Amino acid sequence: MKNNRNLLIIIISVLLLAVLIYLLNRKENTFQIIDFSNKNYVANRASQSFLDTIVSVGLDSLGLEKVTVMIKDIEIQRDLGDDYQAAAYVEAGDSKFGNQYLIYIKKGSRIEMIKILSHELIHIQQYYTKKLKYDKGDYVVWDGDSLNILEIPYDKRPWELEAFDISSELESKIKKTLLK
Repeated sequence: MKNNRNLLIIIISVLLLAVLIYLLNRKENTFQIIDFSNKNYVANRASQSFLDTIVSVGLDSLGLEKVTVMIKDIEIQRDLGDDYQAAAYVEAGDSKFGNQYLIYIKKGSRIEMIKILSHELIHIQQYYTKKLKYDKGDYVVWDGDSLNILEIPYDKRPWELEAFDISSELESKIKKTLLK
């Protein structure tokens, strides 16, 4: 009886060790090799080396050109109000220097990053087309109307609604291009 119990403990231990080894050695899917169009410049200063690939493919999919994007890790969590925490956000550069943007982003899986960056790339498209512009202080100009962002809950802001609405199409295009 004692031998059966010891044998069972050994078998369970070996199985648990095998599962642990599998989980530790499991690698996330890599992206397919692609040729970059060189229509835009993307610099990745974030800790995840693949983010620039997602952004480059996304910019090309949106048909944007002559855009400069710097990607950095979020260092300080940004509160968006109503219990929303930013997974990422875009800051637009001074318009006199052209289409320059900074994306701050948290860490995550490749699939998660494609979803998050698709949303942020829609914001870059909104800035690029001048549909969205930051005004002074807490104001933005959306479709020609000046709006105080502090007076509009995050989930009611029209630029956010549009980004959530159309980012899934961009997400699908990026996945189709990058995933095996």
